[in-house]
Parts: sequence; structure tokens; C-alpha cells
Amino acid sequence: MNRYSAILILTLTVSLSLGALAPRCDAHPFHASIAEAEFNVKTGKLEVALRLHPVDLEAALRDIHGKAVDLDNTKNIDDLILNYLNTHFRIAETRTKLQKSLARKNQTPRKSLQLNWIGKEITTKWTWAYFEFDTPANLADYSIVNTIFFDRLDDQVNTINFRNGTRRWSRHFTIDNSENRLAPAPQQPKPKN
Repeated sequence: MNRYSAILILTLTVSLSLGALAPRCDAHPFHASIAEAEFNVKTGKLEVALRLHPVDLEAALRDIHGKAVDLDNTKNIDDLILNYLNTHFRIAETRTKLQKSLARKNQTPRKSLQLNWIGKEITTKWTWAYFEFDTPANLADYSIVNTIFFDRLDDQVNTINFRNGTRRWSRHFTIDNSENRLAPAPQQPKPKN
């Protein structure tokens, strides 16, 4: 073995050893989901496109089901994702503080809107989940609950960007603030000059 072959073998051995000790390539430093939600006046639906990191979704589903989950190959993956979303992304009746207190004591569930699954797209970087809700008559009576990945990741931040005609607003969710009003804040009148 000549000197160059020995150096090459040593370099490859060290590189492979360091690679095995390095963090996984699919790990990512920011834990966030982003959803676009549009009120469709023609259909009466709130249409949602939710972007998630595939590794986080697979890990969450694995934690629930106790076995490996592959978004591309697991049978009934749409059902698994739908069940996860039904638990962690809900539109529910808004409760007063008194109602919340009574509900905790009685374990009374509140009415939630039905999530209707449309489908998904999976790439190496993102998983897009598409679903919709019937739009409630009075948005002020409902809140949105978004706890996606909070049971796994303390630093997870979820954002929903809403659009209703020309109105746009956003809601941010953290482990300490997992519920927000569905309705936008009232528009402030424009000052007259």
C-alpha cells in the first residue's frame, strides 16, 4: 500500500466516524408550522394549507402509534394524519373563563367543527396537508386550537395566516398560547383629515 492510499483510507475512516457522531442531517434548528387559511365565500368553507416538517410529523405519528411511520410508504397514512389533525388543529366554540372552569371540573367537551380532509403533498423538505372546515355563521363564537407538535417540541411555534376577501390577519400559537380567536380584530376606523 502506498502512502497516498494509506492517507485516503485514514481520511475516509475519520470522516465516516465523525459522520456517525454528527447530528442527523434531517434535524432542523427551528420548529415551526405555517398554515394559509382562506375563507371561500362561494363554497362557505375555510380552506387550509398546512406546511409541516416531514421528520416532525413522522416522529409525532410514531410516538402515537408506537411504530415507525414513513409518510411515503405507511398504509393508511392519510387516516393517521387526519386523526392527528383532528386532535391538534381544531376550530371549537369559544368559552368564557367561567365556562372553561366548569368544563375542567366536568370534563365537558366543547363543540368542534368537522375537519374535512382534502389530501397531502410530500417533498423532502415539507409536507403539505390540505383540509377545510365549514365556515361558522359567527366567527366571534369560535376559537382555533393549534397544538401541533407541542407534545414533542417545547419550542414549536405555529402560525396561521388568514384571508377573507381583502382582510388579512395572523394568529401565532406556542406551548403557552395554544388557542386564539378565529375572528380578526375589529377594524379601526380610518382617521379623517
